[in-house]
Amino acid sequence: YLALVIHADKVQRSTLQNYLSTMAQIEFVELEDESQTLQWLESATRKVDFVFLSWEISKRVSELVHRLRKTENTKTSLIFMIASPEDFEWIRTIFGMGDLIDNILIKPFRPQTFIQRVKQLMKSDVSKNSSVLLVEDDPDARGIIRDYLVNFGFSQVIEASDGAAGFELLNTHGGQI
Repeated sequence: YLALVIHADKVQRSTLQNYLSTMAQIEFVELEDESQTLQWLESATRKVDFVFLSWEISKRVSELVHRLRKTENTKTSLIFMIASPEDFEWIRTIFGMGDLIDNILIKPFRPQTFIQRVKQLMKSDVSKNSSVLLVEDDPDARGIIRDYLVNFGFSQVIEASDGAAGFELLNTHGGQI
């Protein structure tokens, strides 16, 4: 996988990379601001799987998110906005961007807790002998998430492309999920 980490703070970039590196084999491109990101986008040729974008950057230059969605190698990337719990201004922007942002990560990151839970899940028989229901309307995002779930150790990933189909599968395969 390839991930862009766009954040002015080197410590935050490093923390996020350490956190994600335990989950999968990910190559990172570190970018400090919107101008570096725009330069990188002009010359990049490889498809980007994940974008981790600091709210502080995106609130100054919301066009950056729109540009990421229009650029060939980032238009299907999962975009995560990194936000601070003290600054709730990002909520208004998220609603203004519609579905351009896929998820929000709230600082401070607690990687050890997350890593511990994932490792526990991977070691348990629950993940090896059970199925998980994945409901996601974007086929590219669904594929990325499916790969993660398989890597986490789930024996079967049952997929649905929308909520109605997900409920139907839950009704017919509920004991299995």
